[in-house]
Amino acid sequence: MIYRTVARNCAAHEENPIHDPDRVEAVGWRQAAIPGAAVFGYLCQPLITTVGEQWFHGFETDIRFAAPVHDGDELEILVDKDPAAFHIDCRARGTTVATMTAKRLIEEPSPLIRGDPPPTGRPVIDWHKLRPGQRLSPWQWSPDTIENAEAAAQVDDQNALYRRGFVHPHAIANVANRALTKTLRLPHWLHVGSSITTFRPIHENDRLEVVGAIVDKWQRRDHRFVDIAVRLIRNRDVVVTMTHRSIVNFGAPAR
Repeated sequence: MIYRTVARNCAAHEENPIHDPDRVEAVGWRQAAIPGAAVFGYLCQPLITTVGEQWFHGFETDIRFAAPVHDGDELEILVDKDPAAFHIDCRARGTTVATMTAKRLIEEPSPLIRGDPPPTGRPVIDWHKLRPGQRLSPWQWSPDTIENAEAAAQVDDQNALYRRGFVHPHAIANVANRALTKTLRLPHWLHVGSSITTFRPIHENDRLEVVGAIVDKWQRRDHRFVDIAVRLIRNRDVVVTMTHRSIVNFGAPAR
């Protein structure tokens, strides 16, 4: 299957300057990037068109970003399937910008990560003070009809599931970004990959507790990476788990 669409920047005025054409050069970029959560939303469209609401009932979906996606990029999304999984390749500007694998999952959610309490007052990120095991600030999320409709519209997704109240993958993935930035102030950051496991659907107006923790940090050349784990909990039931990888310090200008 080949699916084609045009990417649009839905985050030009958000906190992260890499999404803003007017601020992006200040962090060494030449062109603003579309959020990774939105790219995930684009790639989920042909997948969920194929499997339907099964995706919300036990799917593990891993996405890795190879290059930024820019406003106006024509995306060519190729979907292949073998007996074990779906394999999705997204191309723009003649190169692969993201790859995704999705497979059925039968395991129950892993236990919640426990560790040191989160910092108070949303301090500016300090690399040397980040500790694996440190919890992120918990918060409540209740996606309403407007938020869900906007998440679908921002990636031009017309699937009827979202008019029936299923919360869009774009909105779900964006929660991991918010979990980190509700705890720490980041001058800029880049989402480079996620693993998202859906155990049960999230519906509009569900009341969810968002909890998470830092699980790893490391440096590759001049780039500093942080992995976080996030759980979305409804009535003490873990409905979605996510691991989320970001670069929180760029050592050299990105493309």
